[in-house]
Amino acid sequence: MEYKNPIKKDVPNLPPSGGKRVKGDPMKIDINDKLRDLIPPQTEAETAEFERKLLAEGCRDPLIVWGSIATLIDGHHRLSICQKHGIPFDVIEVEFESFEEAKNWIIENQLGRRNLTPEAVSYLRGMRYNVEKQAHGGDRTSEEATGNDSHLPTDERLAAAYMVNAKTIRNDADFATDLDTVTKNCGQEFRTKLLGRNLRVTRQQLKQLVKLSLAEQRATVKEVIKSGKMPQEPAAGKDQPKPAKTTKPKGEISVPAEPTGLAAALLELRGRSYLLKVQKALAKLLEEETESKE
Repeated sequence: MEYKNPIKKDVPNLPPSGGKRVKGDPMKIDINDKLRDLIPPQTEAETAEFERKLLAEGCRDPLIVWGSIATLIDGHHRLSICQKHGIPFDVIEVEFESFEEAKNWIIENQLGRRNLTPEAVSYLRGMRYNVEKQAHGGDRTSEEATGNDSHLPTDERLAAAYMVNAKTIRNDADFATDLDTVTKNCGQEFRTKLLGRNLRVTRQQLKQLVKLSLAEQRATVKEVIKSGKMPQEPAAGKDQPKPAKTTKPKGEISVPAEPTGLAAALLELRGRSYLLKVQKALAKLLEEETESKE
């Protein structure tokens, strides 16, 4: 969904309906959790700097709310600080045709910001894909789902819009889903730090984290936040005993049992050339097994 809206001097990228400026009343503004969670949270340092700026300069940029229902669309961080210190602010009322249109506008607006990390950009692109896929029941080629590019699947259309390939969009969608799952189970701090590049967690490690039990997941996330990186082995929950340490014979390595994880671990540990040798060896073994059964 593309927005070809009139550009306002004080508020760029308004929805197609434009908007009107009115005085803000914090008591009448509604916060929708699903819309709020689309916005990457600020770090403590960013919040402190933003608060300092608002106290010194006032709230120059109006908040954006969805029509008469006054659901906040843009300005969640500003509203919180303004409410805390009694700082006056204006709002601009805009209209959306659907909840999905409001979601997509928020995502696009966030992607237009300059201070996003590559992780945050990937997360927002993935959310955009997931929003549209869910909104249209998985029909990625309908005219309603894809607008002017109705001949393209959603992943290809978004890939063209963001100048990446379709596989990147699908990987972004998996990343967003996995991160939202861990955030729901373990709290916002993990997402904030990961999107702010304060944690060294790969996408493969994130997938492995999602597969843990709830207790193991929470214990591992707690350790990750403390150390800044994934532990060698997932942390055991309170109801899960820690595995006994074992001495591995020389030349042996520990890898996931799941096929995709096994391949990824071998690639990371031993490199492409080693993995190609394993592939040839497996092909030969399977061929010999087939011949022996004939």
